[in-house]
Amino acid sequence: MTVAAGWVGSSTVGETGQRWMSVAGPALQLGVPFWMSTLSGRSTSISFNITGAYGGDPTGLYYGFNSAIGLGFVSGNYYGRQIIGFYTKIPTVNGQQTVTCLILAGAMSGSVSLVVFGGRYQFDYNPAYGGYVNGDINLATNMTTTFMQGMPTLTITT
Repeated sequence: MTVAAGWVGSSTVGETGQRWMSVAGPALQLGVPFWMSTLSGRSTSISFNITGAYGGDPTGLYYGFNSAIGLGFVSGNYYGRQIIGFYTKIPTVNGQQTVTCLILAGAMSGSVSLVVFGGRYQFDYNPAYGGYVNGDINLATNMTTTFMQGMPTLTITT
């Protein structure tokens, strides 16, 4: 269920269970303050599917979905933002660490929290990657192992 346009306030209460909009906004991934019209179309839970593979370019090996190099597919979006990539990168350039990245159209700051492989991970915005990055080696290992087995579909939720 998502917040419907029109009666935004009552629809927001139905989606979040919160009567104070200053509490309901963050439950819908909005920072305070915000315009109530921005609540329309949001949900407390989103899900997107990644059908990934593995491949590389001169800077590293990628496991997951990366539209920049034509790797894998995605269905769904992140609160209306196009998902450009969700992958683990093992760099071939000295001095870089292995990271898992969520690249969104229009991403500029902050952090996002996702449930992947049954665990919750925080991804912080990193301008060097142009997206949200998590350095947890267990997540990177799970991504690498999963996508080396072929083209599985991974469901990711908030």
